[in-house]
Amino acid sequence: MGLLALGVAVVVGVFGFNKWQEIKHRKAGRGFVSGHEDVLLAKRAQGVEPGAIEAVGAMQAADRIEPHWPEEEAPPGAAAPAAAPTAPAPASQPLAPAMLDERIDYIAAIEFAAPLSGERVAALAAGFESGRTIGCDGFNTAARAWEAPVAGSEYRKVRIGLQITDRGGPVRESDLAEFRQAVEALASESGAAVTWAGVHNPLANAVELDAFCAEVDVQIGISLVAASTFAETKFRGLAEANGFVREDDGVFRRRDDNGLELLTLRQSAPAAVSMMLDVPRVPRESAAFGLMAHCARTLAKGLDARIVDDNQRVLDDAMLAKIGQGVAGIHGRMEAAGMPAGGPLALRLFA
Repeated sequence: MGLLALGVAVVVGVFGFNKWQEIKHRKAGRGFVSGHEDVLLAKRAQGVEPGAIEAVGAMQAADRIEPHWPEEEAPPGAAAPAAAPTAPAPASQPLAPAMLDERIDYIAAIEFAAPLSGERVAALAAGFESGRTIGCDGFNTAARAWEAPVAGSEYRKVRIGLQITDRGGPVRESDLAEFRQAVEALASESGAAVTWAGVHNPLANAVELDAFCAEVDVQIGISLVAASTFAETKFRGLAEANGFVREDDGVFRRRDDNGLELLTLRQSAPAAVSMMLDVPRVPRESAAFGLMAHCARTLAKGLDARIVDDNQRVLDDAMLAKIGQGVAGIHGRMEAAGMPAGGPLALRLFA
């Protein structure tokens, strides 16, 4: 009985020791348990395979916006990327200034079915039989502007214009009728369309423009009358010393750097010289009248001559200054009208 009781005690002790060890290990394992959901197990429970997790991560990485720098800037410390080679831009052809102007021209705009060469366009004006000035322009499609026809270029749109006044007076009704008839015939032969631009009432505008031109069309003449005759060689030497050059027609002219005529000079008699300034054809900035007065004084001294006007009245400094004021007034009026002296329009109107 004693041995039986001792065996039972040993078995109960071993069983109790095992239970105590199990409880001890469970308490120790609680410190490693996380309260967060296991993403892998959760995805699996939703039917997503483990390999899809990596795919989702890759997609998220692809959608991520990386920091970048504008093309014209480089991140600090980074070398600037080499610029990609680009083809050089073609050089733009400068426009040849258009000849026609709606203020002084009666213009027909013609659109041809086939383009015309610049040479052909330039020749159109010569094909009109008229005593009036007729000019042509071509439409530069690249620049979207009218220009004087250029050799080697092609134009589908062309302008042909009749100048409505010049130093010969305003255009006549017969001139307009002949011009219009010739333009319509040219368009009909070519199967082209014509539209008329420029002055709406060319006859009335021609009279009005001619009246304005008459008011500013001033030519100033100064004469140098010597006490006795002088040799042509002496006169020529003095003229060349003052910047005048004798041209093919025998007239001495002084021109600016662009070749524009400023003054003319000629020996009008054995003992006289005449100098002329065409006011509307000479730009204000050339100060041509001041130059004229200076040359007159120099020549008068060299030829022992008096400076006089067309009525043989002596022109002293005060009278020359007064004439200079009148020239400035003419320049101001022309500029206010948008036709400055020496400009393209003035050179055409006062040809």
